[in-house]
Amino acid sequence: METEEITQKRWNEAIKAGKGKLRPLPPDTNLDVVFSLHYSRRVKKDGTFSFLGNIYKLKHLAGTRVTVALIPKQKILVLKDGQKVADFPIYFFPLTSTFDFYKMYTFDFYGT
Repeated sequence: METEEITQKRWNEAIKAGKGKLRPLPPDTNLDVVFSLHYSRRVKKDGTFSFLGNIYKLKHLAGTRVTVALIPKQKILVLKDGQKVADFPIYFFPLTSTFDFYKMYTFDFYGT
């Protein structure tokens, strides 16, 4: 069914009227965080946590739980209460050609 309305105009009117379900993101939104894979990790008392077989240091967050946001093949961001506190490049060197890449990007329910 044709409405003969201009799509952008109809979209904007629906948002103003509170009918639209989608909302524009605030301009300061970090899209790396929005479109990344999130994993929970506990920072040990010595200020380290492990991820993808590597050890990372966050001395100022020792003993707390953080979220690791994985941007595959690029970097990881570390979030505390939704705020970025650190970022690290991904250091990934498979030891064998039989490394399971599926496991690398599978969610870890236990936060280890």
